[in-house]
Amino acid sequence: ENLGKTVVLTGSQIPLCKPRNDGLMNLLGSINIAGHFDIPEVVLYFSSHLIRGCRSSKVDANNFHAFDSPNMRPLADVGITFHVNWALVRPQPYDAFTLQCHFCNDISIIRIFPGPFTSITDSFRHLKGVILQTFGAGNAPEREDLLCAIREATDRGVVIVNVTQCAKGEVEAHYAAGTVLVEAGVIPAGDMTPEA
Repeated sequence: ENLGKTVVLTGSQIPLCKPRNDGLMNLLGSINIAGHFDIPEVVLYFSSHLIRGCRSSKVDANNFHAFDSPNMRPLADVGITFHVNWALVRPQPYDAFTLQCHFCNDISIIRIFPGPFTSITDSFRHLKGVILQTFGAGNAPEREDLLCAIREATDRGVVIVNVTQCAKGEVEAHYAAGTVLVEAGVIPAGDMTPEA
């Protein structure tokens, strides 16, 4: 929290030790960004694009453009010159930097699918947090067994966050199937990715 430095994560699709690889360009681009630009957050540099770390998703296992930020433009695009989208860059924090060294492990991602919900509803009993990946704009089947399990879990204090299974878009309660989740205590995550 309150990170005042640029922290750049990178990697490669082809290992750096191979004659043809993307690792060297990713590494050099990362060093340039970290050394020359004041972007006080954790970012990801891959395939000439700089994206906000908490908004990134791995989108391709077989091509150099492996990561993307589906609902947000890159913070910077790198070609012959560096084009930083300064309007997207967060301002320097005023408070002191703090590092969280403990995170709750009793959290799970549950992807909704057509079919029986026995295994899904059973898992709510042992968790403190759930990322519920739903259809489209945040919809799930209107099955009473699922809704009852969600209500019981949220009443016990389990935090359930609703994200879409779609690569782009956001969770909004446009339809009755999304509204009943909100009424059951599920928190819409807007356009956040499951990783975020």
